[in-house]
Amino acid sequence: QINWEQKDSLEDIKILLAKVMRRWYWVALALIIAIISAFLYIRYQDPVYVVKSSFISRKFDDRGASALPILSESSGFVERIEVNQQIPLLKSENRIIETLNRLDFEVSYMVEGRLKTTELYKTNPYKVFTRDSSKFIPYNKKIYLKKVGEDSYSLYSSDEQFNTYLSDKIFLFNVDQVINDWQFKISHDHGNGISSDYEYYFIIHNPNSLMNAYRSKLNIAWAFKNSAILNTSMNTKIPEKDYDFLHTYLEVINDINLEEKNEYLVNTIEFIDDYMGDITDTLLNYQSRIDQFRLTNRDIVSGSTLIIERLNQLDDEKAQLTLESSYYNYIEDYIKKNKTESIFAPNLIGLEVPPLEELVGKYMEEKWQDQLEKNEFNEKNPLVVRGNEQFDRIEENIYESVKNLKQLNQEKMNEIDEQVKFFIRSVSDLQVEYRAFSNMNRMNTLYENLHNRLLERKTDAYISQASATSDYQIVTAPYYSRIPIYPNKNKIYIIAIVLGLGIPLGLIFLIDFLNPRIISKEDLKKHTNIPIIGSVGHYTGKTHLVVFEKPKSQVAESFRVIRANLEYINPDDEETKIILITSSISGEGKTFCSTNLAYTYANMGKKTLLIGADMRRPALAKSFGLERSHGLSNYLSGKEEIEEIIFASNKSGLDVIPGGHVPPNPAELLTTKRMAELMQVVKKHYDVIIFDTPPLGLVSDTVELIKHSFTPLLIVRQNVTYKKSLDAITEMYHSGKFKNMSIVMNDVNYNRYDYGAYYGQNYGYGSGSGYGYYEDEHKKRGFWKRIFSS
Repeated sequence: QINWEQKDSLEDIKILLAKVMRRWYWVALALIIAIISAFLYIRYQDPVYVVKSSFISRKFDDRGASALPILSESSGFVERIEVNQQIPLLKSENRIIETLNRLDFEVSYMVEGRLKTTELYKTNPYKVFTRDSSKFIPYNKKIYLKKVGEDSYSLYSSDEQFNTYLSDKIFLFNVDQVINDWQFKISHDHGNGISSDYEYYFIIHNPNSLMNAYRSKLNIAWAFKNSAILNTSMNTKIPEKDYDFLHTYLEVINDINLEEKNEYLVNTIEFIDDYMGDITDTLLNYQSRIDQFRLTNRDIVSGSTLIIERLNQLDDEKAQLTLESSYYNYIEDYIKKNKTESIFAPNLIGLEVPPLEELVGKYMEEKWQDQLEKNEFNEKNPLVVRGNEQFDRIEENIYESVKNLKQLNQEKMNEIDEQVKFFIRSVSDLQVEYRAFSNMNRMNTLYENLHNRLLERKTDAYISQASATSDYQIVTAPYYSRIPIYPNKNKIYIIAIVLGLGIPLGLIFLIDFLNPRIISKEDLKKHTNIPIIGSVGHYTGKTHLVVFEKPKSQVAESFRVIRANLEYINPDDEETKIILITSSISGEGKTFCSTNLAYTYANMGKKTLLIGADMRRPALAKSFGLERSHGLSNYLSGKEEIEEIIFASNKSGLDVIPGGHVPPNPAELLTTKRMAELMQVVKKHYDVIIFDTPPLGLVSDTVELIKHSFTPLLIVRQNVTYKKSLDAITEMYHSGKFKNMSIVMNDVNYNRYDYGAYYGQNYGYGSGSGYGYYEDEHKKRGFWKRIFSS
């Protein structure tokens, strides 16, 4: 059992393939152009690489601590920063600028080829040095260099205004030059000469523009949420150059991190050094006085031990208060002198003063927050710049707290002085000299303890400074792949192939879809259900009488097939066969088909009459040389009789009635009694009567003749008949006006149009292989004619 659905699907595929193969050269040409375009695009497009690295950051508190530096046990500090503040700090201006300062990126060296411009990095044959003292530097201008001699060169610029300073001047390599206050020198390496085959130029970059460019180019992102790993990447056309940038950048962030971390310790050490100088002088003075007193007053030195110990305790307390008072004064002076500094003051060197610690911590936190906000690409945004009111308010609170603490310390010191006086009075029996010795001894102990304490704190600070490590640790050193991320060769070639195939295929199907004319057998099936009785192949000869003059041709065989198929539609009986041949519009080959079908019947020995019923355009007469003869219009108008309008043809058994002179009312003539009388007469004398009628879709003449026709044939010409016209005739067919109507597909070019998958390549159906049956099947068109036949 035949699977018809599967067979129809295969036929549809064959039809689609036939449409493509009919214009295969479109597809081949588009595919070649697309692949060549892809190759040239890849060849002359600058490849883009990605340079990557990663590092761990410990410079944040994942518990959300504030941005306040706090003391460690070793007198250093641990810097706590919010996670989301890390990346803006890493991309701050000072880090990018410092990186660029360590690199030689100020000048870019370019070379222009015939189709491509390339930047030279570390391979440039010359080098430009610009003096910092220059009042004018031609930033961001293309300055071309041309070698004139072995040691000389000339310059010119694409900037017309600047070029006026360069024209007609020759410069020497390795010699300082001045142009419009631009001081520069260009060095030249003789071992790496400047080729005359290329054009060289250089661009001096504006530092701010260069910084912003690299700041935008540098991508930093967390590897994943709640991770301490940061990924860095840069898309670049010169991977070696940006590899150096990223490598240097990682060094810079480590160095700056250590500098910021040690700055607190440096301030602490400076404070201790300043204060210890005064303490050391005072301590040496007291020690000298005590030593002198011991030599001259040995008996008095052994005073009351208990009183002395208590006095020493009071002296220690007073020394601590004195140290605190000194630091309070230092805090006031430091704030007044360093208000504009981004990092605040040394730490509190171990003093336990909670109110002041809280205020100083708040002040330092605001300083850090202000620094963070200024580093997030919007330093100039007035909405971001923090005012001085907040800092002034905290400073006033610090001053007030210091004032209160100093007053409280002074009260405590006064109380200690009173106690000292009390103990001194208790030993009034001692000699005045002993009391003086005790006082000197107490003061010496006071400053000695203070000196030792500061020395201990200074040692801790040095240890912290020496052991400080960066908060950043490199996980993956900078690297890049030799395979560019753009252009993606595979992707581009795939796109080229898709476009190379898709555009012509889409164009082919779009042309067929938008074509308003009948092209193929499938078009006929879509627009009508009138049965197809046969097809006539395309004929390139000059004669219209193909059956008579070329009886063994494929076209002649097509008409014999149509004649045979008509026998099945209208079986042979005693009645005369009446065939009406019409079309939807003019120019579809009605006369051609009528004439050759008439010859086909005459060749069978049938007595055939061919009537030219198209009286508006009587073309039938021309085929038989009867242009001047009377015809059907003359008879119907009563001017001639039947015998006078019937003419014998060049074929025995075939007679012709031409259309005659063009009448003013052809439709009315076809409805007269004389037309009915004509039909009665000719039916008695002829076996087959064929009418060549006007187009059915244009005039009503043919409708009047339908009632005399047993078999109407509708001629549909390939690439001429309109689909809409066929739709209109199909509606008339469905209404019952045309019974037994069949379609003849005329002028079918099986090579040029997909009339149907392999349709017509069988015996009797066109221009396919006839296996020697046709006399014209050996005639083949040339290769290029077959290609461009459409």
